[in-house]
Amino acid sequence: MASLTNHLIRRGVEGLQTSFRDSGDGSKVQFRFSALSATVVIVTVLLFAVGQFAIQYTYGELIATLAAVEAPSSTAIIRTPAAESEDSEHPDAPLLSSNEKTDVREPQDQEILLIKQRALTSRFCAIKRHLRARGGRGSRFRGLPIYLLNGFLLSALMGLASAFVRPESVAFTLLEIGAYTLLTPFELLWNHTIISEPSQRMQGFAPRSIIKKALFPTLLYSCISLSAQGFIHGCLKLRINPTNAVPNQPTEQKMPLALLALVLIGIFLFIAVQIPAEIAIARVRASLLSAEQVPIIPFDRTFNGQVISTEQGGSGMLDLWQAWVGCDMQTRLRVLGVLCKVVAMHLSWMLFGALVLLGELRFFLGPEFINMMSLDFVLRT
Repeated sequence: MASLTNHLIRRGVEGLQTSFRDSGDGSKVQFRFSALSATVVIVTVLLFAVGQFAIQYTYGELIATLAAVEAPSSTAIIRTPAAESEDSEHPDAPLLSSNEKTDVREPQDQEILLIKQRALTSRFCAIKRHLRARGGRGSRFRGLPIYLLNGFLLSALMGLASAFVRPESVAFTLLEIGAYTLLTPFELLWNHTIISEPSQRMQGFAPRSIIKKALFPTLLYSCISLSAQGFIHGCLKLRINPTNAVPNQPTEQKMPLALLALVLIGIFLFIAVQIPAEIAIARVRASLLSAEQVPIIPFDRTFNGQVISTEQGGSGMLDLWQAWVGCDMQTRLRVLGVLCKVVAMHLSWMLFGALVLLGELRFFLGPEFINMMSLDFVLRT
């Protein structure tokens, strides 16, 4: 997000100060922005970038993580039908002794009514009300300082690595995996902060023994996630070589098919690999939550009995493979639904921001706005 913001600011300052368009006779038509106009447009871009980040953090990170670990609670109501006997409160009923009452009553079948609560994360309004009631008005941004610090450290480490290793190389990917693994304490602290109720004292890092348990799952998760992302990025860099084109088939006709195949592969990897990996690592980290911390949403600490405590000879945590295959379909569909809603919110916010920016440019440029928005100018710019 920080790189996107820096890119927008740099391009905005370069493009808003002076823009050119070729006219038909080869001359240059110049558009100049005043300092006030450039400031208004840049501030608008920054505000919409902050809005995009807020949507991503609250819904794409915080609520998605809560949806991955939530286990909706169930309430069992046991009803026992009243035993029919001749003894009642009616004044004309015969009087029976205690032994006769016991003999007359027969055992009745019990009716068990199981009421399963709807998941809080299935609706954004419900989970936001729940978080506000438990964590206050700023609960939608709980854990944000740790998240920003973790992102800053990761960006710093990868920026330092890019000075010595090419970003396209395998060594850079290995260094990125190492950076993710090195920042495991921050990821674990962020996960425990958002899934537990706020406490009076500041929450610190997990004990060293807990961090050691989370290192290997984080390493596996980084390998899986970065491999899927690297495959998609590698496909994006593929170019169709005109010399290898199929005879009697123009190269341009192959581009839509290649793009469609790339989109389908990306969607498949996102649903089949990325989402299960995100759910698995969130559940593994949640299984390491200490007993003193109270969860802010209902979830099973044992994850259907898969977590065996150290006193009973277990590891005291959920294995990554168990978290991957042991997740029920309702949880996966719930997380997928949350992410689909986040994508729709991002697209709506981007469309709204684009309309606002176009309105500002139309206001500041006046009639020249039509010339600036010509296809020739956009392509050359």
